[in-house]
Amino acid sequence: MAKKSQATRRPADQAVSISRLKLNQLIFESWLIIQGFFGLFILLSLVTYSAQDPGWTTQSFSSGLIENDREITNSVGSWGAYLSDFLFTFIGYMAYLVPYWLLWPLLKHFLFSRKPFQTMETYAGFMGLKIFGWTLVLLSSTTLISILFEPGHSFLPEEGGGLVGSTISSYTIEPLSYIGSILLFISLLLLGFTLSLVVSWTNLIFNFQQFLRSFGGNFGERISEFLLKVREKQRLKKEKIDRQQKVIEQTAKKQKIKPAEVLEPKKSLDPSKRVQEEKQEELFEHQELRAPPKISLLDTKNEESSDETSESSLHRLGELVINKLSEYGILDVRVESIQPGPVVIRLELKLPMGLKVNQVSNINKDLARSLSKTSVRVVEVIEGRDTIGVEVPREDRQPVLLSEVL
Repeated sequence: MAKKSQATRRPADQAVSISRLKLNQLIFESWLIIQGFFGLFILLSLVTYSAQDPGWTTQSFSSGLIENDREITNSVGSWGAYLSDFLFTFIGYMAYLVPYWLLWPLLKHFLFSRKPFQTMETYAGFMGLKIFGWTLVLLSSTTLISILFEPGHSFLPEEGGGLVGSTISSYTIEPLSYIGSILLFISLLLLGFTLSLVVSWTNLIFNFQQFLRSFGGNFGERISEFLLKVREKQRLKKEKIDRQQKVIEQTAKKQKIKPAEVLEPKKSLDPSKRVQEEKQEELFEHQELRAPPKISLLDTKNEESSDETSESSLHRLGELVINKLSEYGILDVRVESIQPGPVVIRLELKLPMGLKVNQVSNINKDLARSLSKTSVRVVEVIEGRDTIGVEVPREDRQPVLLSEVL
């Protein structure tokens, strides 16, 4: 029976605890909403504060009533004007801490907290330390503002530090001097932040060092990549400019150089005396075996029709040979003349002073490969001339007939 009664008591206790948790959650969230109203009210009153509005320091009231002819610029009315005047008078710019204290728990609970509601089981001594820390923050910050900022730089009733800051600073300036007072209240401010925000400066410095290391490493890599890209762009731009300059120089040189002379081959051969004699037909047949056969029995040469031997094609071939020689380090070569033949096209090249002929002869196979030819013949000596010859085979070779020789 005892076990049965304990088993039935447990669900009842659980139901009571759940209902109490829900009730506490409702009360807590309701209080946060009220707290948020006061926080927004104070924040708006501080932001829209005007020294022309009635307040505790203006004495603009009579018989306890506000004068009806004065317009209030504060966005939350006369209450906001009096409240902002009161806070700015006593604690100066640190009055903005009050809406922070009221609004931060609201934002933290509804926006940033992802944990379910838990009952407040905070140790009372710990809460007392936090309150004491915020008190140190408020007092030290108002005093530092009063010490660091000279009078006349603020529109507030009692300057930036308020009555609290000016009163405390008046008692510490004389015994501690200016620098001693600043060191004291900076230390108290750090102590207040440590107690109020529960800050571990060791962990904070360690995390900051870790951030600097990660940021510094990534930043260094990004800077290195950026510099490499910039250098690559500069290099490509410089190469482009150099190529353009080289093309301009080569074009100027080509304009100054006399174009190669194209030697036209003999279009037709003068008929020999024997051909003229054989044109006359014989009237009577005779059987003299000693006479040779007639030349008319041989094939005659047809007219040549090839684009390869046109003047423009020959000039292009000369420029191509000069460019290919420059790729192998043989520069300043000039084409003197171009003579097309039935099988090869001979180019007479004028070499610069100091260049040996064997430097051109040694690359004849490479030159043939560059020109897409089977072979290229280099004539090292041409009798009676100071030039060399480069014979390039024709693509459409013309036959040399026996009738032309005879």
